[in-house]
Amino acid sequence: MQLFPPCQPLVALCQDVTISADANCQANVTAAQVDDGSFDPGGGAISLSLLPLAPYPLGETVVTLTVSNGSESSTCTAIITVVDNTAPVLVCNSVPLELRPPDDPPNSQLKTIDVSDLFVSVSDNCSALSVDDVYIPSVSSDEADGSDPPDIVIVGPDCKSVQLRKQRQGGGNGRVYTITLAADDESGNTGTTTCQVTIPPNTGTGSSAVDDGVSYTVNDSCGRLEKINDEENNLTQTLQIPESYELDQNFPNPFNPTTTIYYELPLEGFVTLKVFDVLGKEVKTLIGGYKTEGRYEVEFDATNLPSGIYFYQLRAGSFVETKKMVLMK
Repeated sequence: MQLFPPCQPLVALCQDVTISADANCQANVTAAQVDDGSFDPGGGAISLSLLPLAPYPLGETVVTLTVSNGSESSTCTAIITVVDNTAPVLVCNSVPLELRPPDDPPNSQLKTIDVSDLFVSVSDNCSALSVDDVYIPSVSSDEADGSDPPDIVIVGPDCKSVQLRKQRQGGGNGRVYTITLAADDESGNTGTTTCQVTIPPNTGTGSSAVDDGVSYTVNDSCGRLEKINDEENNLTQTLQIPESYELDQNFPNPFNPTTTIYYELPLEGFVTLKVFDVLGKEVKTLIGGYKTEGRYEVEFDATNLPSGIYFYQLRAGSFVETKKMVLMK
């Protein structure tokens, strides 16, 4: 009697993929890119398929790779992460803004310059930005500061304007202020550009300031602070609002049957936090509602779920992140 070796199942092997978003803020990933060496122990040819189908949006998507040889199939799961690495593009007025009497305040006074006085446009592949999102993180001068109050005052806390002294050294070639404009997109990329404000060497027609290079620079953190009033104890506490979206690893991990998930929100808005099994099926919604800025924690109770690998996914605006956790009973 001839004996045949037992049939061995197909082996499906996956790998996570991280890819940059295209100009449409999405990306295409093939099954071959997710495959990490899947094979048929019997030596047969295999085919690969991926669900859900491309293109994939910004953030993280749990996908299932199916490996088939025509008579049987096997699956594995992976995370496709589409990241936005492109910074916003800012454009200034092509002609420097010039401060010249008699239309402006006297030389000894400060002139307030708003972002809108300098700014032409801001654009980003994945975020809808406007002039309201542009701020001034730094300003430099090609002449030394010799006044009190200072020649440069960035107006806080949102840094939407700057006060500049309309004064230059006598007998010099004028003064040039270089203002840095910046904008942050929802993925944490920062785009910058520089604009100039000039003070001519004299009030005569046709005279123009010459940039002699940076003499000194004024920087501002433009940090966003949140004040919480404690009326009962007559205290006012200032807390730093998170600078970016964060989804931390659950703790403990592995866990049985409860674990805690931590996340941070730099902006208020609608937030969802959901748990999925290895097949991508939603098993529980932990958060689904409006949240203000801050750091949060939520407990996940898996008492009624079987042991295995699970994924939890945070969605807030265009931010999406997914992490893996292990339930071990």
